[in-house]
Amino acid sequence: MKKRFVGLLAVVLVLFGFTACGGAASGAAADKMEIAETMAVSPPAAAGGHMPEAPALEETERETGETLTSRSQTRKLIRTVELQMETGEFDAFLQAVGEKTETFGGYTERSDVMGKQADSEGNPILRTASLAVRIPTGRLDEFITDLEGKGSIVNRSENTEDVTLQYSDIESRKKTLEMEQDRIWALLEKADTLDAVIALEKRLSEIRYDLESMESQLRLYDNQVEYSILRLDLSEVTNYSPTEPQTIWQRIRTGFVENAHRAAGLFSSLFVGIIISVPFWVPAAAILFIFYFIGRKYAKKHGEKK
Repeated sequence: MKKRFVGLLAVVLVLFGFTACGGAASGAAADKMEIAETMAVSPPAAAGGHMPEAPALEETERETGETLTSRSQTRKLIRTVELQMETGEFDAFLQAVGEKTETFGGYTERSDVMGKQADSEGNPILRTASLAVRIPTGRLDEFITDLEGKGSIVNRSENTEDVTLQYSDIESRKKTLEMEQDRIWALLEKADTLDAVIALEKRLSEIRYDLESMESQLRLYDNQVEYSILRLDLSEVTNYSPTEPQTIWQRIRTGFVENAHRAAGLFSSLFVGIIISVPFWVPAAAILFIFYFIGRKYAKKHGEKK
């Protein structure tokens, strides 16, 4: 009986302990939830007793978009296009390039023409030209399209250089020097010794030199960005180079025509050479004929004596 009572008492104590522990855990969990809800409802105040409000998401996205747009609008890009072209009307093509350049508001930076129309014997010589023209960037593609109708493009390459960072760096250094220049002018007005005046004026001279150099570089960048450069290598041809693979019959026809032109040129040059050398070979032939006649007469005379 006594053992049963002790066992029952132990069971009651164990159940009471589990209940107390569960209540404590529940209370702790409740306290933690209450603290979390309190923090969520009332965030801790920043220094000064006021928590700054975060900007709305739409405003942030709008400001970011405006910033990216403004950056893209001020980007400094230098565009360069190189063309290799062929033409059968060399003089007309060069004249058209000059006229179109003025029409599009550009200018010619360099022009080199090599060769002449014919040699001393009147034979045609195929000429070449190398041009560099500046065209407003917004009209460069239109300018090239016009050129395509007057010749054949053999090769085209294009390059775009981004000088935005270099341009911004020069502008920043220029503003810094201008601020220093203003401070030196203020100090120069207050300078009361000759040494101070000399030192300040020397520094002003150095700043002016640097500012002029930076302004010159910025003007150069502006011109290169505003006017794209087109480098054109032009060749005079009688037949355009094929831009697509040729069939066997096309290759035979092209080769036959080219060889016929070469043969005609060779025979014409030979005929011209014979005609213009008449003053040399006619007297030589006459002298040879005289020697032949005298020799034959002499041989005949001695033959009769024998």
